[in-house]
Amino acid sequence: MSKRDPLVIVGAGLAGCVLATYLARRGYPVEVFERHGDPRDAHLATRPSLNITLCKRGISALERIGAQEIVLRAAAIAYGRKVHALDGAVAYQPYSNTGDALFSISRAALNDVLVSYAEAQPGIRIHFNRRCAQVDLAAGVAHFEDTTTGATNVVQAERIFGADGAYSSVRQHLQKTERFNYSQQYLDQGYTTMKIPPLADGRPVLDAGAIHIWPRGQRMFIGFPDREGTFNCSLLLPYRGAHSFETLRTEENVLQFFQELFPDAVSLVPGLVEQFFARPPNSLVTIRCNPWSYGDKVLLVGDAAHALLPSYGQGANAAFEDCRILDQCIDECGGDWRAVFREFEQRRRPSLNVLADLCVEHFVELTEHVADPKFLRRREVERRLEEVYPDLYQPLYSMVSFTSRPYAEALRISQLQSAAIDEIVLIEGIERSVDRPEVRRLLSQSLRGAGAA
Repeated sequence: MSKRDPLVIVGAGLAGCVLATYLARRGYPVEVFERHGDPRDAHLATRPSLNITLCKRGISALERIGAQEIVLRAAAIAYGRKVHALDGAVAYQPYSNTGDALFSISRAALNDVLVSYAEAQPGIRIHFNRRCAQVDLAAGVAHFEDTTTGATNVVQAERIFGADGAYSSVRQHLQKTERFNYSQQYLDQGYTTMKIPPLADGRPVLDAGAIHIWPRGQRMFIGFPDREGTFNCSLLLPYRGAHSFETLRTEENVLQFFQELFPDAVSLVPGLVEQFFARPPNSLVTIRCNPWSYGDKVLLVGDAAHALLPSYGQGANAAFEDCRILDQCIDECGGDWRAVFREFEQRRRPSLNVLADLCVEHFVELTEHVADPKFLRRREVERRLEEVYPDLYQPLYSMVSFTSRPYAEALRISQLQSAAIDEIVLIEGIERSVDRPEVRRLLSQSLRGAGAA
């Protein structure tokens, strides 16, 4: 690589900071350009943000660059979800039988940690308030506008990495090239954010070892614990129709809505009405595109390449895993950047397309199925199968969240095991014991099929 020209990363968010650290640890000079101001100066509190949940995939990627310890120190641990029924009953659903957990942290706190960590690495410079105005893809030249002064500077880059989120400026330039495929699909629901503070003595008002969900069909309230005892909550509603952002326009409407659908949460949210109206709803979008690269000059990573619904909690994890796998491809391709980009996309894009579909399916599961008796019975059978036959069965959720197995492979295994589980739940007496010869046979058959596929 030329000593004169840096690797340029557009976006100093979660993916951009992790990617910068990976590249700088290889000895490359890295310049990161972020259109917003330094998040450590002000968190821009009016910007809505869902909490981040980190799992094995994301943590493994952070571990490779030595950042996992400082990140996990700022996170709360959630070992399962607590589902709040309309009648006030609360059911606990552990994420696994082996103590696997999710780590819950606000996006702002995570971004702060990662910006500071990246900035401390030799060879990295981060420039804030720099909007990417133009990219010459073939030449590897990027034009940045200083959003505070209006001045423009032109940067010659050895490579350009678009890590600038779902509405990526870098991707917009790729979209103008021939045979570039792009799609975006919005949910009919959006979300707004609220907070449940701790008690006066600092204790959380809810169990801080779980994520709390109030599922009501197309409407859902969900609370994520943080390290300080606060719950960062999201309210998901349709944009239009009854009980929607369109119709909830007055204080009376909002209070009546909460009392009707989330009565046990009303007393938990101080200034409920003020919090509801504090900011406009944020949209939820799935974005797919291909190719992710242009020759050997430009590559998209994270949300810029594959924006996901937050229902599976995999957005940040998938972006961090992008960085880890890209780093592996650099090792394997011996400095041939065209080969690096091609190999990276071949490994990642099929799995991320699968994950996008899984996120849509899991959104339906969270909003409509987690309180359904038939769904819960099947999940209980699956939990006991995992406990009794850990060598033969692992639920899809566990494969996605608690392994580094490629998403596409996890789905293939799950689909092959699904038919076996359909038969198992019909076996007489299965409520008493799953330790049965016919159950082992069905699981063994499905596992052989998965191995042979």
